Amino acid sequence: MSIDYIISRVLSGEASSEDILLLSEWLSMDQAHKKEFADLKNYWDAEVSFNTSVSPLVAVEKLFVHVNEKKKCRRRCNILMVLAPLAASIMLLIYISSTFFAASENKNVVQYYTYLTSDNQTNLSLSDGTKVSLNKYSRLTYSDSYGKENRSVSLEGEAYFEVSSNKLLPFELKLDKASIEVVGTIFNVKSEAGAAEIKATLLEGFIFFKSPSQKVLLLPNQELNFNKKSNGIAIREVYAQEAIAWKDGVQRYKSISFKNLISQLETRYGVSIIINKAALKMPSVRVSGTFAEEQSLDNILNLVALSIPLKWTKQGDVYFIN
Repeated sequence: MSIDYIISRVLSGEASSEDILLLSEWLSMDQAHKKEFADLKNYWDAEVSFNTSVSPLVAVEKLFVHVNEKKKCRRRCNILMVLAPLAASIMLLIYISSTFFAASENKNVVQYYTYLTSDNQTNLSLSDGTKVSLNKYSRLTYSDSYGKENRSVSLEGEAYFEVSSNKLLPFELKLDKASIEVVGTIFNVKSEAGAAEIKATLLEGFIFFKSPSQKVLLLPNQELNFNKKSNGIAIREVYAQEAIAWKDGVQRYKSISFKNLISQLETRYGVSIIINKAALKMPSVRVSGTFAEEQSLDNILNLVALSIPLKWTKQGDVYFIN
């Protein structure tokens, strides 16, 4: 089976587990393969976006032609290196639940393990070498068959994964109304109970995000937002390290609009912030910075005021920016 055909099946959502493993092996052979694949995915996304009525067969035929045209193209490498080793953190609560289920006929017993974090984050390693960092108030669950019959885990909350490569046993992350499948990669996922959206950010490798109606491929430095109610999926280019700043106990922003920053601060501190100065609402007003988790909103606004001409006042739980 040619790699051209496998790529076409992957991008069209028709890939089997064997296709995914073969593609992963091909990508790991040469950096040029990763560049070629990224170029082809961009072409595919554009074809589907601008020709919403195009049939999968027609799109695949066009992709075959494009594959041959792209064979001689060189790629620019856009894969992030893994960050420095994770700093150790204290987990206030690790809860291991031993829940047993007896099958009606063979009486097989399955044991489930659940890790819970309270107001501290924690790091753990699974039996296959996969590393996980759990954010505050998060839950990770898996069975004793992990690493043997499957590599399936469930998440509620937020976690960072460094998944060890195993082409014969793909890693599956089960979420609320969705799932993620990978072979070996680095990514961050936020899937909180009761939240309207699931957010996945990829740092290295590639992942397949599966919803009830779609199967989407995510590439490095891309962020996916899945709306649980509408099943809608939106993907955008991001500075991926912003998504994992929580691991270092900070909030990191890189060239985001001031209006966007204020919106995030409202959510984080549970207050209302009203921007009265129209000029500050312009998309061209952008900020970058890193703030510690324990910093107060007052302190953050004072720091921002050092680089942007603004004054703020507070009345109860409402902030006014002028």
